[in-house]
Amino acid sequence: MLIKGYDVGPLVAGESLLARPGFWSNYLLAMCSGGGCAERPVPKWFGEDGADTDALSVVLFDPERWPAFRLPAEDGPGAVVIYRNLDGDYGTDYLLTHPGRSHVEQIASWDGDFSGTGLTWHELVRIVGSPSLRPKASRT
Repeated sequence: MLIKGYDVGPLVAGESLLARPGFWSNYLLAMCSGGGCAERPVPKWFGEDGADTDALSVVLFDPERWPAFRLPAEDGPGAVVIYRNLDGDYGTDYLLTHPGRSHVEQIASWDGDFSGTGLTWHELVRIVGSPSLRPKASRT
């Protein structure tokens, strides 16, 4: 997978990881671990097991493989979330992709703190509602 500006990292498709036990704990626990929650966050908050969460964190934060999660949209910019696994400098980048352009636009990042503009509610609804993300109807 090639994304201009991310040629220093070994990007790999990460979409298959979304369904694996431990993914959502890894993704969401970081948001509560900085003291923003009244109690220490735990995987069971998300219906997951700590061992699954630990096992998947090895995959998500591997410096040799940077998972990228693509959210294409047919009628405008799509989004990509990248686990930027530089050795000793982990972070998550949120990008917009533009049809017909070779570059991406970084809209946010998470390096222990969230920074950036993110998406408006309208932009998020448009991407999620895109026909390219809707499940295909089964033919019987």
